Amino acid sequence: MGQLISYTQDENTFTLQYEKEQLIIKVIREDIINFFIPLRFKEHYSKAVEEDKSVPCKVTAGMKEGEFLLETKSLKVRAGSDLALTVSGSDNRVLMHTHGAGRKSGAVVSEETRKILEAEGHDASKMDTGDYPVQLVLDLDEGDDFYGLGDKSGFLNKKYYEYENWNSDIPQAHNEDYHALYKSVPVLFCKKKQAVYGLFFDNTFHSYLNLGKESTDYFYYGADDGNLD
Repeated sequence: MGQLISYTQDENTFTLQYEKEQLIIKVIREDIINFFIPLRFKEHYSKAVEEDKSVPCKVTAGMKEGEFLLETKSLKVRAGSDLALTVSGSDNRVLMHTHGAGRKSGAVVSEETRKILEAEGHDASKMDTGDYPVQLVLDLDEGDDFYGLGDKSGFLNKKYYEYENWNSDIPQAHNEDYHALYKSVPVLFCKKKQAVYGLFFDNTFHSYLNLGKESTDYFYYGADDGNLD
């Protein structure tokens, strides 16, 4: 993304201009905010929500020392360079924060094994945990638990598991290691020690969620294509 240069405002929609890309922040209501990065499509349109659901609400915004600051009655947003993003409650308690150190991912299989798999006709393109074209990495705080995602295997609390949003009907045992089932519901709720927030990933492409399994320092959402929305 590079450095944050400037921003423009159109009612409750704010377009942040970075060196390499734009971040569009729209206040839907005082406790719901949409973040949109136009990676594949330049215009935002929801694949799940019909019509514009935004309602008028009081919003204050401005820039200070290279950061964009936005505040509603319920939420505070701070956006800095390279998409350093923090969302807090009205009491200043941090709800979510982008993981500045990035992912510490490594290969699942060796390069030798990958070559053998490909020589045998297998698709080895997903046999690593490298960065995705669309990716959001957030801090995982002590006491964070995860719920939601609809029709998924495993326990009610999804912490320390990984999942795919890619509808599948494969005749095998649906144990906790089974990553995808019949439908995809990309809605995730994070229960913190003293707060709860929800994330809706509005993306129909093949996507992945790792909720602390790869690292106890962060969790991430990654997608093969589309927008970060």
